[in-house]
Amino acid sequence: MELETVLSFQSARSGTLAVSYAIDSRALEIGMFDQDASILPLPLHQSDFEQTAATHPDLQLHSYRLRRHNGVTRIDAEYRFDSLEALQIAFGQQNRPVVETDANGTLMRQQLFSGLDRSNGEREPQRSQRFVDEFLSDASIAVTVHAPSTISSSNLGAVDGRTLQLRYSASELLRLEAPLILELMWE
Repeated sequence: MELETVLSFQSARSGTLAVSYAIDSRALEIGMFDQDASILPLPLHQSDFEQTAATHPDLQLHSYRLRRHNGVTRIDAEYRFDSLEALQIAFGQQNRPVVETDANGTLMRQQLFSGLDRSNGEREPQRSQRFVDEFLSDASIAVTVHAPSTISSSNLGAVDGRTLQLRYSASELLRLEAPLILELMWE
């Protein structure tokens, strides 16, 4: 599985959010990505994206494409947002970004991964590791943020002018006990 998110701000409150993911079709066949699934629930059909866009007047589904090839299902969708609330709805309940502007610039903060509870003492839960080995051995999650001006600081990833890029493998994420939170500031 590959999951890529590209967030492009035209201003602190408007822009586009493009999501692209490729999923092993076997995972779809056994229902692992249905809306009620507990493992990485992701929207699959155009109607899923349209329903999300319909919940806010400042959110529009600009494009959607689903392709199947060689046992992989690839979904590409892009939203346009004209308010922070609309952007937050596009991201869903779990990973809503917060964007705040003050005299120092604009700060974007977003939890990318919640971390895993290891309170039972296990270092790597066997079930999670088996899932990674079976379906996510080459899985990656990538995030790109295009800011409307130069990025002055970021706690994660690589910054090049107005662009931040970061990538994590599923194995790296499953080792994280604490939440992975992105904080970036632009002028």
